[in-house]
Amino acid sequence: MGGPPRVLAVLAATLVALTAVFVSQAEAAASTSLGQAESARQQLNLDLLAAAAGGYTDQDVGPVLDRQQLLLSMPAPSGPADRAAFYRDQAQELGSLRFTLSALEVHQLDLLRRATQTRLDDLLSELAQDQKMGVDALDIAPLQAEAESVQLTLNIAHSPQDFRHAFSEMGAPIDQAEQLRIARAADIAAVQSEADRLVQATAGGLDALRQIGLDALAAGRNYATAEAYLRLSPGRHYDLLESNADRLQGAAGPDVAVAAALEERYRDQVHGDLLASLPHKLIFVSILAEELWAYEDGKLFVDTLITTGMPQLPTDTGLMRIARKESPVHFISPFPKGSPYDYGPINAKYALWFHPSGEAIHDSWWRSWYGPGSNLNGRGSHGCIGVPYGPIDALYTWSDVGTAVLVIPGDGGAVAGQLNAKTYDDPYWGSGPLT
Repeated sequence: MGGPPRVLAVLAATLVALTAVFVSQAEAAASTSLGQAESARQQLNLDLLAAAAGGYTDQDVGPVLDRQQLLLSMPAPSGPADRAAFYRDQAQELGSLRFTLSALEVHQLDLLRRATQTRLDDLLSELAQDQKMGVDALDIAPLQAEAESVQLTLNIAHSPQDFRHAFSEMGAPIDQAEQLRIARAADIAAVQSEADRLVQATAGGLDALRQIGLDALAAGRNYATAEAYLRLSPGRHYDLLESNADRLQGAAGPDVAVAAALEERYRDQVHGDLLASLPHKLIFVSILAEELWAYEDGKLFVDTLITTGMPQLPTDTGLMRIARKESPVHFISPFPKGSPYDYGPINAKYALWFHPSGEAIHDSWWRSWYGPGSNLNGRGSHGCIGVPYGPIDALYTWSDVGTAVLVIPGDGGAVAGQLNAKTYDDPYWGSGPLT
């Protein structure tokens, strides 16, 4: 049964009005929730931008990005009330993702810190192995400096970029440290047969093995000194010669034998470097050895024992040149009669003048003995270099005015000390390397 038409009409109008109110309220709630979700999305995006600016990569914050993308890709329901609930849930989840992001940043930073420290430990381990094997300290030093620099970075690092940079900086040094050890092992392998021979030849005597190594060290230093006198850097082989020398003091015969064999190897390499850098013609003299070598294009032309100046009137050391050739030659003593150094007039066959004070390379027919010690106890020259016949005949014909004359102490001391003992360089050569 129906009611009165008018009442029904009033009831229908009331129902429509109430429905409109409910719909309006639902739409308002959905709009509010949407605004909250949008605000949460913007705040999360700002946090993600800050993380990126701080050095965190998309991979670092991947879980947050993935969840955000999933939330934002879900379609909203069509009903106003359902949409309001949907956006409220979305706003809440986006807000929780901000906390997830913060925790993830802390975790990732800790992982980067640990990874960088582990890699630094790897580098320090590589360097410790290099030192134990005897790698040249000069080669280790720059790698050690890089390790120390990384440690300083770790002490103050606060961002992923800091740790990533430090991590990447250690890649090359680790590889270099390993390569240095490989090169050292190759050097040791190359001399092992010589080391075995030395042990057999010396019956494993430590003193004898050490002396072989020390003799090689002294010779190598002399060759390196010659390079320095020629204004050249002695280079890596000389560094190896010096750094390996400490191992001659070892207590185990096989180890000392290897060290001695390595000294021989490095000596020969320094000698090879010297020969490769010589000028076209060179006369090379060692005071201590009382020996002269003449080279042309790096090949030996003459090798002879000689006599240099007595200690009171030593032959000058340095880089000089033949300024004048004279044959025959008549020497007149510059010392007054009665002087213990007066030698009066004397004739000789050849003279190659190399110093403005009157020092020359010449024959000395009055001598019967040349070589080490022949310049001592009053038997030495007055600064000239006496050469026996045969070698002096060849030298005089072969040499030219301008041929370089290099005289070193040749005492086996370190290069710096022999450089300090230099007494004269001919200004003709200028200050740069010979060409």
